[in-house]
Amino acid sequence: MVDQKNPGLENIRHLYHGTTVDNICNISHGGFNRTYCGKNGTVCGYGTYFAVKSHYSCNDKYSAPDKDGYKCVYQAAVIIGRYCKGDQSLREPPYINAQTKEQRYDSVVDNIQAITYFVVFHDDHAYPEYLIKFKP
Repeated sequence: MVDQKNPGLENIRHLYHGTTVDNICNISHGGFNRTYCGKNGTVCGYGTYFAVKSHYSCNDKYSAPDKDGYKCVYQAAVIIGRYCKGDQSLREPPYINAQTKEQRYDSVVDNIQAITYFVVFHDDHAYPEYLIKFKP
């Protein structure tokens, strides 16, 4: 569907999402859930955040180590589609054309020129492909 809506765009990217060991079962069995968004901030809105570079998600703020020192980061397939810069008030992506209000962007980012992370507002726009558990 998104490929038909945005022909010629890179609609899906493999991105990273840091989490705690306590959240592994929920994400692995139920996917990403925006009900839990906001725990680490909402700079670009109330969605689920995915980093372009894995090291960003490895930060203790996003993937706190467990009692044995292990950290968890998911590699996820994320529908990014058409995107724009986000802001903290967003609960869904803005309209592409605010006057016609016919179609919304698929995701938002922190900085159009140098993207650190994408934010999606639909739980089915991201699929947890791989769980990376490691000890730094």
